[in-house]
Amino acid sequence: VNAVPNLVLKGFVSAIGSQASNDSGASGGLPTFPVKVIVPNLTGTQRKQIRVGMSTQIKLMILKKNVIMIPLKAVFPYKGSSAVNLQIKGKKVVRKVTTGQTTQNNVEILSGLKTGDKVVFHD
Repeated sequence: VNAVPNLVLKGFVSAIGSQASNDSGASGGLPTFPVKVIVPNLTGTQRKQIRVGMSTQIKLMILKKNVIMIPLKAVFPYKGSSAVNLQIKGKKVVRKVTTGQTTQNNVEILSGLKTGDKVVFHD
C-alpha cells in the first residue's frame, strides 16, 4: 500500500474491469484497468493501516505451467484462424496456431507449436 511503506498483503484478484482508463500519471500514459483484490486475512494492525479507496502497487503471480510465448508480431491471420511462419529445413512453412493470453508484446501459444520450433516473422 503506497501510504504504508513495507506493508505486504497477500490476496487474490476477484475482478478486472473491462474498460481501460488512460491515466498519464503513474502508468506513464499506458491504459490502466481497475482491479479488485480481496485480502482475506488481515491482522488487527493491518486493518487500522488501510482504508477503502487507497491505491497500491501489486505483483501478480500467475499460477500456470510453463507455456510457449512468442512475439505478437509473429502471429498473423490465416484462413480464419491464426498462424505463424516456421523455419523448417531452410524453408518457411505456415503453421496454424491457437493463441491464449497476451501481454503487451507477446502471446501465449496453446497449440500448434512445440519447444524448439523456429518461428520467423511474417513479411
